[in-house]
Amino acid sequence: MAPFGDVLDELAAAGISADFDHYPVRALQVFDPAGRVYPCRSTVPLLYLVRRGASAACLDRGLSDLAIAAAVDIHYAVEAPPCIRGILAGGSRGGNIVAVGHVFETDSPDGIYAVVNDNLAPKGYAYLLIVAGQGTVASCLFSDFANSHTCLERSVAFFQMHVGFTMQTPRRLGGAGNYAFPVQARAGELLAVGEAAGFQDPLFGFGIRYVMRSGVLAAALLAGEPDRYAQDWRSRLGGDFRVGVVNRYAYERLGNLAYGGILRTVAAVSDVRFVAV
Repeated sequence: MAPFGDVLDELAAAGISADFDHYPVRALQVFDPAGRVYPCRSTVPLLYLVRRGASAACLDRGLSDLAIAAAVDIHYAVEAPPCIRGILAGGSRGGNIVAVGHVFETDSPDGIYAVVNDNLAPKGYAYLLIVAGQGTVASCLFSDFANSHTCLERSVAFFQMHVGFTMQTPRRLGGAGNYAFPVQARAGELLAVGEAAGFQDPLFGFGIRYVMRSGVLAAALLAGEPDRYAQDWRSRLGGDFRVGVVNRYAYERLGNLAYGGILRTVAAVSDVRFVAV
């Protein structure tokens, strides 16, 4: 499977400077349900950790500053009439993914960890991220949403046992996501991007790259040829989304007894971007 290119190069090609904190991750430790750990590596960044929010150095703040500098009007928490031409980026309007967790300060060493275990995150995963004294621990569920808080407690306990970390001044986080291949990704004159359109990775729920790509497509067409949007997003995003649906279908049929075998295969290669399971 061919890997994605570096997202920073993709943003630069779209004229977007990375004026926000971004921490490259080339390796992570993934646990199976039995607590066995598998190192997963790449020769280039697998992903970048970013901070979210309105504070300086956060992704959201950096992008909004760029938009405002380009004379873009941003309206928050407003139901825009469909007769007004614009971009709809209000997030998910439904949910087949739920994430619950804590953000916190810590004096524990840096580390990037995940675990696949249906007792902690049914058909999803839990993760622990620690970078420069800041931490996040969360459970991402694709089913059994009513037990999300129990899953979070179990996830915290799992990482406390297998990693060990301190959690100071924890603050709750939570949210819902929705992956659903859209028909048009449009509401009247509004072009929907990201989760507002259902552009979210069906396998693990990642959504930032989808919103970036769809946002760039929508912005390029908005003033001139908005009717081309459906054609362009299907061409640029449709293939990746269909692969994600197939991967989600296969993953849903696995369980705690099978996760370890998959992780052994993934950890056996020198670059997980090229793994074939």
